Order: sequence, then structure tokens, then C-alpha cells
Amino acid sequence: MRSTSTIIRRKTETVERCKFFPRFQNAGESLEKFFTDLKLLATTCIFGDLKDSLVRDRIILVWNSGQAAP
Repeated sequence: MRSTSTIIRRKTETVERCKFFPRFQNAGESLEKFFTDLKLLATTCIFGDLKDSLVRDRIILVWNSGQAAP
């Protein structure tokens, strides 16, 4: 049986990732601000060694999807 702290940690991890992955660049938001916000969101997602590459991939996906702010 899992401990309560393990269950809470997994719920928190999932909630934080649900904030990270749908994050798009807002209209008028600079790339620097968007990048900084993604890095901040990633700190609570428990990505481990993948954190930097997932932030980079998110920026590339947003820019390639046409969802980047003008």
C-alpha cells in the first residue's frame, strides 16, 4: 500500500504538469517572459533530468504550432 505522502506527491506532480503542458505564449508576452515562466512551472513538475529538454521542447512546439505571440 502506498503511503499518504506518496499519493499526495503524485497528485501534486500531475496537477503541476497540467499547468506546464498547456501553457502557451500570451499575446504581447516576450519570448524571455514565456521562457522564464516555463522554467518556473517546470520546477514543480518533478521532471528530473528532463526538465531543461522539456522546457526547450515546449517552446519549439508552441512556435511551430503557430501559437506563439506575435
